[in-house]
Amino acid sequence: MPIGNTAAHFLRLIGLEGIRWDCATLRNQMRALAACRFQFGFWGRTYNYQPIEQFYPWLIGDPPEHPLIAPRRMILSEAYYHDIMESAVPLDTRTLQALDGSCLALDVYCWLAHWLHRNGASPVVLPWKDLHEQFAQEGQGKNADEDFRRTFLLALQEVLTVYPQAKVKPITDGLLVMGSPPPIQKHNGD
Repeated sequence: MPIGNTAAHFLRLIGLEGIRWDCATLRNQMRALAACRFQFGFWGRTYNYQPIEQFYPWLIGDPPEHPLIAPRRMILSEAYYHDIMESAVPLDTRTLQALDGSCLALDVYCWLAHWLHRNGASPVVLPWKDLHEQFAQEGQGKNADEDFRRTFLLALQEVLTVYPQAKVKPITDGLLVMGSPPPIQKHNGD
């Protein structure tokens, strides 16, 4: 997968040209992603996963069009590529840009896009406790549950202004979620 000759070129390739990114931070995050390995287990099974096989990053001071420098690219593992192709939910880059100022709102948007698209049309109540565990870094201290709920609802309100087709409703016991379309409809061949 070509990643462009510079960090700015990469942002243009993925539709995030106007987003506020420090190119050094982007490079560091890409290197961290390229080096990560996942190991997790559930239902009695263990999975080991390395999403990226090879990464040829941009280097500080690289002349972007230097003919002797190998093309900048990221090579995904075959398993990761197939997982993406089979189960990805497309996200609207304009929404990502609109939520750029809030990490929690970005997390809630990505989570909702995936959850609402994958879990059918039957309404489900997700308890506040489960949501708190999902977004564990929010709401700590003496009134952790109430702090989390307040912070989460503010982020959810921000998300629903840019993802209005998301069918969710806060209720006393948690969040009522219903099947909703993804932010961007999949097209054949995507």
